[in-house]
Amino acid sequence: MGKGTVEWLLRGLCSRFCTALSALMLLTQRVTSLSLDICEGKVATAGPRSRSSWSGNLGEALTYLSYLLFFPALLGGPLCSFQTFQARVCNGSPAGPGHAARALAWPGLQLLSLEGLKVAVRVLLGASPGLAGCRQLECVLVVWATAGFFKLTYYSHWTLDAALLQAAGFEPVCEEQGPDADIWTLETAHRISVFTRAWNRSTARWLRRLVFQRSARWRRALTFAFSAWWHGLHPGQALGFLCWAVAVEGHQLRSARWRRALTFAFSAWWHGLHPGQALGFLCWAVAVEADHLVHAYARKWASSGPPRLLCRVLGWVHTQLTTAYILLAVQAHCPTTLWQLCTSCGIVFPLAHCLVLLLFAKGKRKWD
Repeated sequence: MGKGTVEWLLRGLCSRFCTALSALMLLTQRVTSLSLDICEGKVATAGPRSRSSWSGNLGEALTYLSYLLFFPALLGGPLCSFQTFQARVCNGSPAGPGHAARALAWPGLQLLSLEGLKVAVRVLLGASPGLAGCRQLECVLVVWATAGFFKLTYYSHWTLDAALLQAAGFEPVCEEQGPDADIWTLETAHRISVFTRAWNRSTARWLRRLVFQRSARWRRALTFAFSAWWHGLHPGQALGFLCWAVAVEGHQLRSARWRRALTFAFSAWWHGLHPGQALGFLCWAVAVEADHLVHAYARKWASSGPPRLLCRVLGWVHTQLTTAYILLAVQAHCPTTLWQLCTSCGIVFPLAHCLVLLLFAKGKRKWD
C-alpha cells in the first residue's frame, strides 16, 4: 500500500507516524537509486579479497548505510546519487554554524515570502464562494486561486527541504541538475511539457531512470502507473495520473511508443492513487501529449514576430489554468469536491487537450 493511501486512511493518527511514512518513501528512492548504480557499474563494490574479510564487508555496508540513512535527505529535498554524496563527504569541508546561517538566510527570506503569499491567497479564498457557490467563469478564478495556494505550499516545503540540505553542506551537489522548486521556470512555463519536467525535478529524473528507460514498451504508461502507486493511490490520483500519461504519450508514436504513458502510470501508482489523483494525472498525461502535437504544428506558422508572442502568451495562460485544474483534481480526496470540479467551467481546459489529441494525432506524421 502506498504512502498516500495509508495517510488517507489514517489521517487522524499521530503526525510522527505520517512523517515516518514520508521518510520511508524517500528511503525507497535512495535504495532503488543505489541499486541501479550498482547494477550499472557506477559504484565500485569490494573485490573478492575484501569481501572475505569481516572488516571489508562492514566498511562497505557502513558506506551504503550512511547514504541511505542520511538524516536531512529523509526529511525531503532533491535526490542525490551515491557518487555525489560520497564525493561531498570525502572532499567537502564540515559545515559550521556560520555556514549554516549563511545557507539559511536566502531560503529563509524565500520561505517568509511564500508563507506571506499563502496568507494573502487564503484570505482571498475565504472571501470567494468556492466551487460549490461559483458560477461560470467565476469557477475558473476559484480553481486558479485554490491551485495557487497548493502550489505555494509545495514551494514552501521544497524550499525548506533544500535549505536543510544546504545547511548540511550538500545542496550544491544534490541540486546539480536543478532544484525541485524552480519557481521561475514553473510559473513562466508556456508549455505543459516544460512544466512537467520542472515539477519535482529529482523525482521526475528518478522515475525516468527507474521505469521509463528500462521499459521496452508502454514506457510512459508504466512510469505513470508506478508513480501513482508509489505515491499511494487514491481515486483522484488514479484519474489524474491517467490523464497525465495520455497527454505525454503522443509525442512519439513509432519506435518509443507508450513511454510517457508508462511513466505517468508508474508515477500515479507511486503517489498512491485516489479518485482525484486518477483524474488529475489522466488530464496531465493528455495535456502533455496534446502539448507536443500543438507546438509541432504551431512552429510551422509562428516561428517569429507577433504570432510567436501570441502563441507564448496563450500557451502560458492555458498552461496555468490546466495545471491549476490538474492540481485541484489530485488534491480532491472528497468525491463531492471532485464532482464539483468536474462540473465547473475549469473542465473545459483538459477537455480541450483531449479534443486536440483526437484531431491532431493522425496528422502528426505529416507535420514531422
